[in-house]
Amino acid sequence: MTNEQQELRDTLVQAERMPYGRARSALVEQTLTRAEALSDPRLIFDVRTELVECFTMGAEQAKAFPVFAACLADYDAGRISFSERDAKTLRWQHQWVVSAMPKFPSISREQMVTALADLEHRFRIAGQSLHAVHNMASWVYRNLGERDAAEEAFERWMTTERDRNSPNPASDASDQASHHLWMGRFEEALEAAAPVMDGRLTAEKHPQETLAAMLPAFLETGRWDGAREAHLRAYRLHRGDLHSGPYIAEHLRFCALTGNETRGLEILQRHQHWYDEPTDPLTELRLATKSVLLLQRLANLGITVHQRSFGSRPSGPVLVEELRDQLEQRARLLAAQFDARSANQYHSEQLETTISAQPYVQKLHLSSVDRFAATKTNQPEFPTAASVEIETAAAQAADLRWDKLRAADHLDAPATLEIALTAVQHWQRTKDRAGRAVAELRLGETYHHQGNWLDAAEALEMARYDFEKVEQLDTPDVRQTYELLAECQAELGEHVDAARTLESMADSMRTEGRPAAVAPWLDKAGRALRKGHEPADAATKFAEAAELYEASGSSVDAIGSLRSQVDALAEANHFLESYEVAVESERRAAALPTGSKRAWLVASTTFDIGYALWQLDLNAESIVIFDQARELYEEGGWPASAGWPARMTAEVYLELGKLGKAKRAAAVALGLLAEGGRGKKDAQVIKTRRLLETIKQAKQDRAAAEDSA
Repeated sequence: MTNEQQELRDTLVQAERMPYGRARSALVEQTLTRAEALSDPRLIFDVRTELVECFTMGAEQAKAFPVFAACLADYDAGRISFSERDAKTLRWQHQWVVSAMPKFPSISREQMVTALADLEHRFRIAGQSLHAVHNMASWVYRNLGERDAAEEAFERWMTTERDRNSPNPASDASDQASHHLWMGRFEEALEAAAPVMDGRLTAEKHPQETLAAMLPAFLETGRWDGAREAHLRAYRLHRGDLHSGPYIAEHLRFCALTGNETRGLEILQRHQHWYDEPTDPLTELRLATKSVLLLQRLANLGITVHQRSFGSRPSGPVLVEELRDQLEQRARLLAAQFDARSANQYHSEQLETTISAQPYVQKLHLSSVDRFAATKTNQPEFPTAASVEIETAAAQAADLRWDKLRAADHLDAPATLEIALTAVQHWQRTKDRAGRAVAELRLGETYHHQGNWLDAAEALEMARYDFEKVEQLDTPDVRQTYELLAECQAELGEHVDAARTLESMADSMRTEGRPAAVAPWLDKAGRALRKGHEPADAATKFAEAAELYEASGSSVDAIGSLRSQVDALAEANHFLESYEVAVESERRAAALPTGSKRAWLVASTTFDIGYALWQLDLNAESIVIFDQARELYEEGGWPASAGWPARMTAEVYLELGKLGKAKRAAAVALGLLAEGGRGKKDAQVIKTRRLLETIKQAKQDRAAAEDSA
């Protein structure tokens, strides 16, 4: 391999560490141009498959088509020696490409049907299940408006076994629910989606995509509480996701048909950029159509919205009616293009059905405070100056009652929740925003204590907003708001948002000149980012936390943050950096005063070094360090912990093909785990027993191979 080839390989690794988007795609495109100039077929193929992934995941699916076609042509021509891993990559990317085709009216029906047939042919000759192919066919025919063909594909899909090419179970269940919904089988749709919506099946982008997709089913079946919760839970996760355009469209429809037009208009304005720069024409059609439905319900009321500048269009106010007409014109043009592609009127008919829809209910109250207020009578909408004093006194009285109940540990009591709701309602009728913020915090704390994460998060976000408006940045109430909100966001699966909340608190403390208090918040932010699948960003937060801990004299906490950084860097595939930080954390642990904490940390950081060496494929070196870690744990009296490096030693010996040593090391690991009181159901015990079975099978395979030779 030449220096330039190695440089391009390194650039590819660098790109893989970047978030999906135009910057990552541009870097890989530049790499492809240079690779093609070198005429290195293997390098070209690897860069092209990476570019297909970048375009697909970076919301530029149309650009993936020609690149994938080139990958497929290389594979068919056998220009290089392709591995089973290459074949698996192409099977997945083939599914991505076929699933993207219906989104572009420029791709004909014949091209899509041919692509489906080719996909099926390739899966057949490779001996793969057609489960994923039938799923894909159902999606394609639904978007062509071909009901019988879609249902036939669905039936084949339901009677075909899953395999490793199938979508994950959560996505598969969601896809099934979407088909039922499209066929008008609303009860079946909700039944199929239930395991995803309630968390029994999980995957990235779920449950929010499923919750939003099922909004029509909730509304059609009159499940108002389910519809409200689905909208609130899903939109919280969709509001910052570029790929969620089709689901934002469902949120707009929901708002338009439940008396929440004002909220719908706020959502529309927040996502204006998606109308000007849509990810694909089908998403643009859906957004435009459901926006028209919303806007025509606000027409003739003199309402204007601020339209952002784009191209030659200046920014400025525009009447709702004018924006509606713009979007309707665009929607009808797109629908006609899709109809021409499908040779039917399906998309135009869908457009007419959508924009002529009538509300399901006059008003579906979303916030807990509004729902509570709706149960009361004689609520003044426009308080007078005299009534503000009465409301303030009533709010203060409710606050005192809540304080007493909290002091008596009665936050679980229904009466406590009603008092908290009453207090917010009273404060909302005054001009005292600070008082309202505290009441919203108390409402959030009550819901949090009762495990109602959604309503708690909504109340706490209102509190955060009001605290910011009155410029309270670092008080005990503000800190509690941020901490509780981050916990709620984590419980709702909003891990990246939780990290942002924690970072905001850290920033405010830094601004207030309290650097020592910043470190715990940054460490928590790092943990949230790891859960949110952002390990590189998490590593940065852990590094900042470690530095601040060390500066404030908290060396043990600093080592804890460094160890978390080691794990995050490894998850981000930054193995060399992970090793370097592991070495630094061990150095700091060794420098601690003598004591059990020092002994534990030295053993643990030694293990971290061994694990990092193993990830760098330095197997012989890792075995030496794992043995050291095992001995240190045993010397400290922690046999169960010693079992972990012993098991890793067995793993490494297995990779090296030294099956006898692997078996002995695994047996040592089981003995240590048993000595430490770990039972048969312990995760480490289960892993070690499975490892022994793998070693046994490897021995049998080796013996069979020797006999046949």
